[in-house]
Amino acid sequence: RFVRFGWPGAPDLIGMTKDGRTIACEVKGPDGRLRPEQRAFLELVRQHGGVAIVAKSCRDVFAVLGPPGATA
Repeated sequence: RFVRFGWPGAPDLIGMTKDGRTIACEVKGPDGRLRPEQRAFLELVRQHGGVAIVAKSCRDVFAVLGPPGATA
């Protein structure tokens, strides 16, 4: 059965960098668009020093975080 979780605007992925900053990643298809609630949440993450990503491919994530195995 379908189970809903999260809240309006919650990103698809939430994590933490090695230095303790929040990472929020919203995953979209090629033509996907952010809803206003999603845009507001990602902006809140940025305002508080976190990393907010809208990813339509892995390249979008690598552009912000670097390639897999990269050290910051």
